[in-house]
Amino acid sequence: MRLRIVASAVAALALAVSAVGVIGASADQAGAAATGNCSAPPSPGVDWSGCKLTNANLTNANLTNANLTNANLTKATLTNAILTSADLTNAILISANLANANLANANLTSATLYGAYLRSANLTGTDLTNANLRSANLYLANLRSANLTGTDLEYADLTYANLIGANCRSVTWPDGTRNHGNLCPPTARGVLLAADDQGTGYWVADPGDGAVTNYGTAEDFGSMANQPLAAPIDGIDGTPDSKGYWEVGEDGGVFSFGDAAFYGSMGGQALNAPIVGIESTPDGKGYWLVASDGGIFAYGDAPFYGSTGSLILNQPVVGMASTPDGHGYWLVATDGGIFAFGDASFYGSTGNLTLNQPVVGMTPAPDGKGYWLVAQDGGVFNFGDAGFYGSLGSSGVDDVIGMFPAADGHGYSVVEMDGKATAFGS
Repeated sequence: MRLRIVASAVAALALAVSAVGVIGASADQAGAAATGNCSAPPSPGVDWSGCKLTNANLTNANLTNANLTNANLTKATLTNAILTSADLTNAILISANLANANLANANLTSATLYGAYLRSANLTGTDLTNANLRSANLYLANLRSANLTGTDLEYADLTYANLIGANCRSVTWPDGTRNHGNLCPPTARGVLLAADDQGTGYWVADPGDGAVTNYGTAEDFGSMANQPLAAPIDGIDGTPDSKGYWEVGEDGGVFSFGDAAFYGSMGGQALNAPIVGIESTPDGKGYWLVASDGGIFAYGDAPFYGSTGSLILNQPVVGMASTPDGHGYWLVATDGGIFAFGDASFYGSTGNLTLNQPVVGMTPAPDGKGYWLVAQDGGVFNFGDAGFYGSLGSSGVDDVIGMFPAADGHGYSVVEMDGKATAFGS
């Protein structure tokens, strides 16, 4: 429930004192830059433009429609504050605490939020054009439909952040890249792992250059390494006979190697959300592409059974898996939410649980009557007839990219980004 600072004049004055440290003192003026009423208590529509509010305690304050242009809020505490439609153009919020704050539709154009703490903040529809969010903590933040044009997010934590529908042109991402066009990369990469048909080998794709590394019995058939890419690689899947594989970029471009045939792609076409995975049909004569909003694109003999592209998701989709007969599929989101289509049955999910790390992939049991989910920290969640054989949870690992089952279904391997596989069960 939002707390409104309207109890009484005495309460308002007390809050004003605690909020900005004797707000009317000359020390709280920002010199010639101050154009607002810096002695005013926190309230909806307050004009604090140009005011110096460093280290201010504005916990639970209602600053709806407030004018905070050019204000200095360095190290201010705005936990649970309501800043809906507030104007923070050119404001300085270095290391400010905005956990759970509501900044929906606020204007943060050119604001400085270096190192700011925005965990679980609501930034829906916020204008962050050219804002500086380097090293900011945006864990679980809602940036749906936000304008991030030119925003600097290098080193920022975007784990679980919702970027569906956001404008991401010219953004600098946590890894320092800026080559994503209008697309907003998912908060967890698509499945960059594919296993061979023997369950004793696998391929790992590098999202940066598309290089593919083969392990165990999996063979090398080439990759997009040293070739120009319009967008990072976000998925890989092998053909049924393991004599080839496809790579897919987040722009929907598909690249075929070995005996993998090309059946079409979304490359060069407008997408509502980036592609995060590719899944072969059981006979290898078609494939599905899945986007982070759950949109499905079917090619070759891959039928379309439905999608979540028109739904509002709690967290973005990160991958998909086909049923053994190819007459259905599951989608999995980063919170472990499962969406079943066609003859795919729903056996459970972690969508209502609080996870230590986001889910990065799923794999069905060989008979299709269950499935496993794996999180970035190696935690494994089993449903249906998929048994639990162990996990890497609590081991300190934080770069798991996926898992694949043992051939007999009585075990699985959890794979890290460097290609290390840890086997459990058979």
